[in-house]
Order: sequence, then structure tokens, then C-alpha cells
Amino acid sequence: MKFPTGFKPKKSLGQSFLVSDKIADKLVSGLQLTNNDKVLEIGAGLGILTTRLCAQAKKVYAVEIDARLIPVLRENTRQYNNIEIINQDIRQLNWNKFDDIKIIGNIPYNISTHILSLLIDNVNTWTLSIVVTQREFTHKLLSLPGQSGYSIYTVLFDFFTKRKKILSLPASVFKPSPKIVSTAVLIEKRTLTKFADINFQAFSQIVGTSFRQPRKTILNNLSMFLGIDKNELTQINQLDLFKRAQDFSVDEFYTLTKCLSQYLK
Repeated sequence: MKFPTGFKPKKSLGQSFLVSDKIADKLVSGLQLTNNDKVLEIGAGLGILTTRLCAQAKKVYAVEIDARLIPVLRENTRQYNNIEIINQDIRQLNWNKFDDIKIIGNIPYNISTHILSLLIDNVNTWTLSIVVTQREFTHKLLSLPGQSGYSIYTVLFDFFTKRKKILSLPASVFKPSPKIVSTAVLIEKRTLTKFADINFQAFSQIVGTSFRQPRKTILNNLSMFLGIDKNELTQINQLDLFKRAQDFSVDEFYTLTKCLSQYLK
């Protein structure tokens, strides 16, 4: 697929386009599409993934912020009638129209955190996602408690999902070539069997508070920001609240949320 004549990628949009057909095939294959699936594509670009999605899915919502690419995207997908092209910033998209969708996207590195927040906030709309992003950022999604990349996002995604790396993408498969290595991660929403008896907003509040000042212990953060007496917190015998948040597993945060539900608004 060719760029429009005179087209120059915008650094402000973090544009770096996938140009490898082989990689595109592998990414789309990872979605395990059927002809009943609906797919949301984040950053459709020239349509290297879009055309493959249209050929396999029931419906494709292709979101692209750059108006210069919309005519090219329409031309490259003209043979398909199951596509809706949306010229909009993904951060402004109304997710209420979506239900039971799969998501795929080559995520601009400068908005990776925002995209992950969107996936969490709209978790009831999707079942499976594949995101391509910077390897260092991917590390945050895949880290275990105690590892350097373990963060609030790791814990929140642990509540809803299972994740695994499916592909490393060298800079050579993009144009222009970025100065980093990219990774594709499969994010699969899991059944909430063991977490079903707690409210996610309450869980999120506990996790967020615990990470508020990462160098402090969970005990200090909860006492300082939720106003809970330290003596009461130390009565929670099954947990070591003298740990820092980055050393707490999702199961421990689950237990903590149950123990502190009476203090949450």
C-alpha cells in the first residue's frame, strides 16, 4: 500500500505505519476471527490490517484520526460493505455503540497509557484485544509482582484479563522506522469468577491509593489518603501491609478490597 503523493507522517500523531504483509497476517490471525465477529481497529492508517479484517469479520469499525488518510482508506477497502470508517481521535470515541467486539491496533507510543485506560474503562464492550506498542511499555503489562515494570496498570488488567506476548516487531516492518522495538500483546478478557463478589470501582480505589506514593508502604498510603487508622489496618492478619504496592499481587489486592469495603465511598 502506498502513501498519498506528498504525504509526510506527523510526529505529533506518533505515526509509524506497518508495511509488512507477513506481520499483518500474523496479527490478524491472532484475533481468531469468525464471520460473526465485530472488530474495532485503532489507527487504521492505509488499511494494511483493515482489508484483512474486512475479509474475515462481520463488521469492522476502522478509526483513523488523520483526515489525509481517509480517502486512501476508503479506496483500499472499496470492495467491502462491512466497514465503517470513523475519522476521529480514539480518545474522543463514543464506545456505547460497541458490544462484544474484538480490538486491534498499532498504538501510537505517545498515547499508549491513554489507550490502556480506555480498554479498562470500556472493558464491558470487548472480549479480546491485540495491541502493538513499545516493548518497554509492554513490560508494564506483563510484569509480575516485585518486578520493575509492575504498576497500577498491571494490577487493573490482572483483574479483568490474561495477557501474553505474541510477537516482536523490528523497526524495519514500519515506515518511518521507529527507534524502538515494538511488541504485540494478546489481551484476553477472563471470567471474573474469583473476583465477582467485589466492585471494580472499590478495587480500583484501593489499588490507586496503594500506588499513590510508590515508595511508601501500603499501610502508610491507606492511612494517609483514606484516613484509616493504622491500628485497624494492622488487624488484617492475612496480609502484610508493610509491603509496597509493587510487591502486592492482584489476589492480595482483592483480599484487601474485601477487608476494607466498609471504608470505601
